[in-house]
Amino acid sequence: TVCYGNDTSKFPSDSLFAAAGDGIWDNGAACGRKYLVKCISGTEPGACVSDEVIQVTIVDYANTSGPSNYHGSSTMVLSATAFGLIANSTADTISIEFKQKIFGGRTRSKKYCKAKEKEEKDGELNDREEMALHTSKGIWMARCAGIETLAIVADLQGTDGRE
Repeated sequence: TVCYGNDTSKFPSDSLFAAAGDGIWDNGAACGRKYLVKCISGTEPGACVSDEVIQVTIVDYANTSGPSNYHGSSTMVLSATAFGLIANSTADTISIEFKQKIFGGRTRSKKYCKAKEKEEKDGELNDREEMALHTSKGIWMARCAGIETLAIVADLQGTDGRE
């Protein structure tokens, strides 16, 4: 794949994976991202499995432009296993609703609040506590009891790999 070459260990063992189209590819930053996906309509009535939501991992790029445009304007091309869980066997093409799954928000917020509380009380932090004040990926918020300010933390990754 474009993301992992021939390394099949990066594929989820449940075969719930997808290729990202141009809309979510983000110059390859989509590799490894996880999305919650639900079928919302199809080319024919009854195409979707009602209320079924799956989690897929992006493992490849779906070429959605150029002369070899096989996937049309698809935002995401699902594996056969993933497609089969949210769409009926007669479905050919479906429309999906999806949301990127962000991990660690609640845990990260708790660690952040503990570190901020200690910093306000003691005026300094050890290395581990200092790391709790930095996010590893994404955008998240923390509201800490006893601390008036609301923290909105953003970790923006540049296309050149630098933050």
